[in-house]
Amino acid sequence: MARPVTQYYTLVTTTAQRLALTLQIPGGAGGGPSNPGDTFPGQTKVLNAVTRTGTFMNGAVPNHQSTAPAGAHLRLSATGNMAIEPCDSNVRQPKVFYATDTVINASNARMALTGAHYRLLKDAGAGAQRTTLPGRVLWWVVPQHIATGTSGLTVQCDQNCNQVVNAVIGSDDLAPRFLAPLAVDPTSLYEYEVARNLLPGARPAPMGGVGTALTDSQRNIERPYGQMLQAPTAVFTNAVAGLGVNERAVPGVGEAFLTCSVLAFAPGTVLPPTPGSDIDYSRAGYPVFESGAVWSSHFAGVVAQDGTDVVTLENHARTYEAGAHPNTVGLYFQMYDTDTTPLGATQSWHTMWGNSFRTHTTRRRPYRSHPPTSPPPSARRPSPTP
Repeated sequence: MARPVTQYYTLVTTTAQRLALTLQIPGGAGGGPSNPGDTFPGQTKVLNAVTRTGTFMNGAVPNHQSTAPAGAHLRLSATGNMAIEPCDSNVRQPKVFYATDTVINASNARMALTGAHYRLLKDAGAGAQRTTLPGRVLWWVVPQHIATGTSGLTVQCDQNCNQVVNAVIGSDDLAPRFLAPLAVDPTSLYEYEVARNLLPGARPAPMGGVGTALTDSQRNIERPYGQMLQAPTAVFTNAVAGLGVNERAVPGVGEAFLTCSVLAFAPGTVLPPTPGSDIDYSRAGYPVFESGAVWSSHFAGVVAQDGTDVVTLENHARTYEAGAHPNTVGLYFQMYDTDTTPLGATQSWHTMWGNSFRTHTTRRRPYRSHPPTSPPPSARRPSPTP
């Protein structure tokens, strides 16, 4: 039986590509400092030439800059029902995306069911911002905080990614979701137990102990796990697929991504570690000692879905950015592909964030029961053989 044909997202970067797709952006506005109705607003990082640190702030306010519509690049989802300005989130973070009424309505219905604090708010009126393709209209969408009524560039939000996820999926009591049962050793942090269960052959002991025994047990798990990330075997790849983690994590609206660092430390280290004792075994030439602080995790809640593409609403702790950060700074959209074939995996959440974390990725859902996404994420497409 022939393998089903899989469609992939489309990057539109030239005028010729727009013409070929008959893609139009009628009434586009913006280019420079952002105004609330601009077509492609985003928050853009400014590098301090003296301290060599970056910030998304311009003094006491966010550094919102809009891309001119005529030159804007677009990423279209696989079936063309969503679009976003493709950005490296370390440099620029989109404040809007575009979606059809069908996508918007399905997302809002799901978020209402889960008790989310946010909804998707589309532009309206005669001059509404939109992107058109033959037979469909993709509307300009911003997040709306339903309790405060704030939206767009001034929407109410938290700084920390886990707090944003709690608000996006309507729960602060989250549970990992695996495709197969996983018995987590009660003495371990679950991310180490996931990593340990993915390892082929004789597995190291669960994380535990005190003092150097604890950090030794962490290193005994992270070393072979990091090496597997560098050169995965078929057994390891099949284990990843069986649990539905890493590039195989496929959350739907009302669920979230979570990427966790699996940390290791130099022999003789006790917790809390001193700077520079954190070892990364997943990079070529291991062990590599980290020179500075590394985030231990990152969350993002899914707010829209089209085929194997999902849009997240996210933020992150901006500890190293200059200036005070009011609670309207930072919230942004991003699009990821959840297709697990090699091409799709290059734009997966795990690929884009895992390189920063040498980690595993899981999908999270609230502990309390809601009807599953329809169809269930794991049933949206057949998993290819690794």
